[in-house]
Amino acid sequence: MSGEAWKINSLMVERKEKTIKGKSGVVFAIVQKGKILLEERLNPKMKHYGFTIIPSGGVEKGESLLNTLEREIEEEYGCLPKISYYLSAHTQRDGNIVHERYLFLVTEVTGIIKNREPEKSKHLWVNFEEARNICKHPFTQEFLDVLENFLSEEELEGD
Repeated sequence: MSGEAWKINSLMVERKEKTIKGKSGVVFAIVQKGKILLEERLNPKMKHYGFTIIPSGGVEKGESLLNTLEREIEEEYGCLPKISYYLSAHTQRDGNIVHERYLFLVTEVTGIIKNREPEKSKHLWVNFEEARNICKHPFTQEFLDVLENFLSEEELEGD
């Protein structure tokens, strides 16, 4: 079993035995023509308020990661992912609270991307250099590292 698979399996056992608490979620980077879609969180009641982040959403009970990805993109953007790639799993641990985040890259959608939740966030299309400068949350920086390692130079530059 790979190191990443072992970590995910270990967390699932701890969660089942109720020795840890936390949530699972997907982080989805929509990248088109060398630009990444980011969210500037506007609502003070929302997690990550004041940060500009890569969009994300929580896994609901009984839902697969792909179902979560599709539901979240449809809810927030009014479209569906057409081409997507699972990239990695990330664990955020704070004592006995563990959050699992699964990073996806979406390179094509069906439909038109629109902001269906303007009261919650402002959407920004920026290149990766701009994303590095405006995304201050450490996990967003970590996700940008993964994306930049996965994408080719042409994809990063929009060629």
